[in-house]
Amino acid sequence: GNPLPRFAPIDMRLRRPMTTLRLLLVAAAAASALLPSPSPLRSPPTTDAALRVATSGCAGEVRRRVPAVTAVLPPPPPPSARRDGLLARLADGDGWLIALVVFVQMLSNALLTQAVPSALYAHLGQDRVATAAALGRISSSAALLDILVTPQLGRLSDTIGRKPLLVGAPALALLCRGVAASRPTIRVLVIVKLLSLLLTSTFSVALRASIADTHRDDPAALTGKLGLVSASAGAAYSVGMLLGGRLLSRSLRLPYLASASLLALLVPLVAGRANETHPAGARSPLALRPPGFGFVRLFRNGVALRSLASVSALHTTSMAMGDTWQVFARELRGWGVETCGLFGSLSGFGHTAVALLARRSVRRFGARGHTLLATASCAATDLALALGSTRVAFAALPVNWVGRTQGMAVTARLTTAGAAVGFGQGSLAGDHQNLRSLLKVVGPTLYGYLFGLGCSVGVPALPFLFATAVSLSATALVLASPSHVWDPPPQPPAARDAGGGGGSGSESSRSRRLASGLDLGWAACEAHANRPTPTPFAMSIPAAPAPTAASEPPIPMPSPACPRERRPMETDWRREKKREEGGEREERREKGEEGRD
Repeated sequence: GNPLPRFAPIDMRLRRPMTTLRLLLVAAAAASALLPSPSPLRSPPTTDAALRVATSGCAGEVRRRVPAVTAVLPPPPPPSARRDGLLARLADGDGWLIALVVFVQMLSNALLTQAVPSALYAHLGQDRVATAAALGRISSSAALLDILVTPQLGRLSDTIGRKPLLVGAPALALLCRGVAASRPTIRVLVIVKLLSLLLTSTFSVALRASIADTHRDDPAALTGKLGLVSASAGAAYSVGMLLGGRLLSRSLRLPYLASASLLALLVPLVAGRANETHPAGARSPLALRPPGFGFVRLFRNGVALRSLASVSALHTTSMAMGDTWQVFARELRGWGVETCGLFGSLSGFGHTAVALLARRSVRRFGARGHTLLATASCAATDLALALGSTRVAFAALPVNWVGRTQGMAVTARLTTAGAAVGFGQGSLAGDHQNLRSLLKVVGPTLYGYLFGLGCSVGVPALPFLFATAVSLSATALVLASPSHVWDPPPQPPAARDAGGGGGSGSESSRSRRLASGLDLGWAACEAHANRPTPTPFAMSIPAAPAPTAASEPPIPMPSPACPRERRPMETDWRREKKREEGGEREERREKGEEGRD
């Protein structure tokens, strides 16, 4: 019953008494870096005397300390080995909060999708061409306002953080919806429509930047998070289109009241539960740029960003109809408010299910393969909608579900490529939104003009034919782009050498593991000693993952105040001495063989 004999072999292996103490100190320091502590650790020694005490007799025991630390702290599974699916992504940290926030925010917008088109259609005497032209001008004006403001807000999020924008945008939208519910005139509805589109873009930029702060180094996980966002938005769109049509059939005030009620729930939810993902130490000073030209940086920083931005631009152009598609459906198929709401509801419902599979599709077919499949599906959907048959339009819904995921892999690769060249995630999201907004300025007006031109020449389906041609052009561009645009960057040779030296015992691999083990203890101390004071929007930054068998961390450069400055010198001296002793033994062995001959 006495447990002490079980630990006797450990004490026998560690011959010297100080070895156990040093092992416990390194393990405690490494564990404290991963587990939050109420009191910070002491700083590393900085004086010469402290350096001599800290470095005395430490270099000879490194190889016995590193396996002990890695045994105490097992490495997390790699991204490819994590569980996939909706439940896993919802349980993964803030997945449930992202899904809930996006659902509530998009539902508040989807309830109003048919309000302005129906009010304009009645106000203009049921003139479809005039209604389509007016909706195009409204969408273009909103996109122009988005161009002037959104890039600056994205850079502002790099300065003040993401959470102020995530809270402020829904709060201002709540005030706008309340004004529209109390005074639903055409002028008020149009102004609220413009401001709502701007605030929605601001919220989207801050949300994408917040997600990219956490998952920018893992394209598969980033695609999964974007798929979760798209699925939540699709579910909200399906419910909002169905409920919004029914509320609108009773009164014009009801959709705005319901939308304001949802935003009143969203603001305290984000303020109380969302964490700030952009720490104070990583923030940059605000640098305003000329409005309307932020997207140009996407085309000036390498082939990868240029190709991905071009594909994203074509995707946005093919789907830039906006609210005018409802007018096109009334003209081509004679649909009313309820039929448009049913079609939009089914479209969003199916897109929710398909978006959850986008991560698996990217892993199976790659980013290029998934983008090709989704873009071709979008082209097929536009071609089916151009036929003018209600049965064909509803039959094309499954293809439309796949087509609406065409931008997920492109956005994930754009985020990774932008981070590789030094883009801040807020400015990158703002520039990407700036590009999309610029196309949305031209898109609705262009589609409205094509609809009027098509009606005059007897081809009212001309907007859908144009969208089909744009999608086919995007497919050709994806095929023609270089392979490195879509494939992840290869693993560095240093990581491969460090990970593959399990049985070779090479000096370079051993020295790399030795230095990594030394860095582990002092890095843990420095992480707690230099930990900043929490701010109201601060969150804990997760520690770096432990080294796995496949790859080990590179050797960081030692700081002047760290005692690991002297250890590589001692290790090199010992290695040189062993090499000389081995050469002398080899010499004596050769002389002995010559004597026997």
